[in-house]
Amino acid sequence: MDINYQVYVASDGKVIVFSIKEQIVDKTIYVGSVMPPRISEELQNIYIEYGQIIGKYLYKQGFTGVLGVDSIISKQNEIIPIIEINARFTLSTYLSFLCDKYPSKLICSFYEKVHLSKDMNYTELIKYLKTENVIFHAERMHGIIVYVAATLLSAENTRGRMFLIIVADSIEDFQIYKEKIKQFLQFSNQTLKSFDLLTLKYEKK
Repeated sequence: MDINYQVYVASDGKVIVFSIKEQIVDKTIYVGSVMPPRISEELQNIYIEYGQIIGKYLYKQGFTGVLGVDSIISKQNEIIPIIEINARFTLSTYLSFLCDKYPSKLICSFYEKVHLSKDMNYTELIKYLKTENVIFHAERMHGIIVYVAATLLSAENTRGRMFLIIVADSIEDFQIYKEKIKQFLQFSNQTLKSFDLLTLKYEKK
């Protein structure tokens, strides 16, 4: 399992570890995140300890700010706490508030490379989600969010990216939303790749 966790190092040396999430990767390429991660509370607490160690060490080196740490949990349940550190806001940093804003929800973000056309663009995607009544609604607090528009607004016959977030109440609801997106992609004659990696079975380590 690939795990990412965010660390904030304040100017006074205080360290805050937040947004521990499971990464969806295609070999070594990041394609999305699952929140909360499918790991035990014990493992999450261990990650908080690692984040504190890393943040305090980097503060002594003169670093302050936000950083993202990529990590691996092996098949033997061994944590390799650092694979890579990105000392900047990453794509997953911007999604870090979602678990606090929507607790007890299953949240999954991902992107899919698409070929833009008259059937595949931002306008058509939003229209489809509204027609199918699966677009995110603040009052019911679940549905599908399109969180980047610009990557779907280029001219036709160019490559774009569809950035989506699924906010679900259960794994069953997640599968329903996933199927709706899959239908739209197939209707738009898209070749699926990243999206097929989103087969979730919620069994915690």
